[in-house]
Amino acid sequence: MNHGILTRAKSRQQPAVLQRMDEEGSIFRRMLVEPAAKEAFSAFLQKRKPDFSTIVPA
Repeated sequence: MNHGILTRAKSRQQPAVLQRMDEEGSIFRRMLVEPAAKEAFSAFLQKRKPDFSTIVPA
C-alpha cells in the first residue's frame, strides 16, 4: 500500500473536514439550549423519564 498517496489525499480533505466539524459543533450548541434538551437533561439528573408532551415543536 502506498501511504504517501493516502497521506496527500487526507491532507487535501482536512480543511473541508474541519469546516464541517465547526458547522456541526455550532448546530449542536444551538440544540443544547432547546427546551427538549433541557427537559432531557433535567430528567436524566432527576432519574426520571423525560416528559416531552409539553414542548411545542419549533
